[in-house]
Amino acid sequence: MLGSKQFAFLSGLTSTLQLHVIPLGGIYPSLSLVSGCAAAGSLRYLRELLKYPWFWFSCALFAFQAVSLLWAYSHRMGLRVLIYQIPFFTLSLAMAHLTRENPTSAFRLLRWTLVATSVQAVLVIVFRVLPQIKLAYLGSAIADLFESANRIADVGNVEQSILDGSKSAGITTYANPAAAWLGLAAMASWYVARLVKSHVLKYVAALDFLAVFFTGSKAGILTAGVMVAVTIGIEMLQQIVDRRKLDIRYPMAICLALGLAGLSVPLLVEHIGNFLSDSSYTLSTRQELWWFAEDEFRAHPIFGLGFGGWEHIVPIQGREMHMPPHNAFIILWAQSGLIASLLGLGFVVTVLWWSAGRIFQGNWSEQLIAKAVFTGYLWVFIQAQGENFGLFGEEHMRPILALAMGMLAGLASKRAEELRAKVPDAPYSATLDPAASLR
Repeated sequence: MLGSKQFAFLSGLTSTLQLHVIPLGGIYPSLSLVSGCAAAGSLRYLRELLKYPWFWFSCALFAFQAVSLLWAYSHRMGLRVLIYQIPFFTLSLAMAHLTRENPTSAFRLLRWTLVATSVQAVLVIVFRVLPQIKLAYLGSAIADLFESANRIADVGNVEQSILDGSKSAGITTYANPAAAWLGLAAMASWYVARLVKSHVLKYVAALDFLAVFFTGSKAGILTAGVMVAVTIGIEMLQQIVDRRKLDIRYPMAICLALGLAGLSVPLLVEHIGNFLSDSSYTLSTRQELWWFAEDEFRAHPIFGLGFGGWEHIVPIQGREMHMPPHNAFIILWAQSGLIASLLGLGFVVTVLWWSAGRIFQGNWSEQLIAKAVFTGYLWVFIQAQGENFGLFGEEHMRPILALAMGMLAGLASKRAEELRAKVPDAPYSATLDPAASLR
């Protein structure tokens, strides 16, 4: 009989393909979601994460959103949001416990979960280069296996950008969430590759990062540039904090990047102009949504609009289509009210603060996973300010975040136990050396 750890493995390994093989009425849950929920047995490991403020904020947010069903316009929508959130808790708890008990299996799970994202990267590139293949895929029965049939139904909606030849979302339907997913996977793969000494995972990181530029997502491309600077900045700051001689490669990389950017400007003026024009149009559309949200906030500041309330009342430029808020905090306010938004803010701050602290205070293993969590989640958070996948990401991102955060918590707890037991050289013990544990 499968236990919580086996279900966690299944959920993580199917997080890319999802596999919508269990239709329930008008709902199309994926195998990844079902197995993630089935890993509820990991709740017995609750003490593993209770010491971390980000876990308390995530639990409080979940509980408050459950209470907000009392004033929901659509209870079905509210239940769907809550159900999709469950794997974040079960997977992070299962991974924290697995990391303490069997680091080798934990590293293997995270590694193969990330390797699987290369399928998405390849499809994004192929669909962008050969859009006719994308159209054939979206119109085929196989698309229902990898993507919810409710989203595939949007293919016939001319208001959507699914059929746009300048966009490519790979196995999913929308380019912006696809870019955030690939960005998260790229950052996590890069650091986990260094941890487990995997050349394959380094290639996956490079492929995922490259694929972001093939999605056609303007927000994804801009975030990619930001994250390159953040990554280099972290390495430089860490060397300064550790009082090591600053590696000249990092400032040289910055100078080289700035130089190449300057040289490319005259060659790309026309493309940059189109890019900025398109970005301006996209931003103006979102601003209309945010201005509408501001007006509604004045009318409903505390309780928001309730689940489904936004979709019921929002008008955009007289069009029949109703667009979602395109901002993670506005989404939380609209669904559950001001308290939900504040709890979401607390979650973001504590995740970034906690992972940043482990970068400079943890041992080698913790530092690398902390960098994966910090940079990966920062990418998701930045794009979430103009998208609709929320602060925890959508169903492809959530397992990666949960597994990485659970692993970091497990490593920190394991080292703390060894220090309490006064194990010599605990920060560098073989149990925390992935190279030793994987040999």
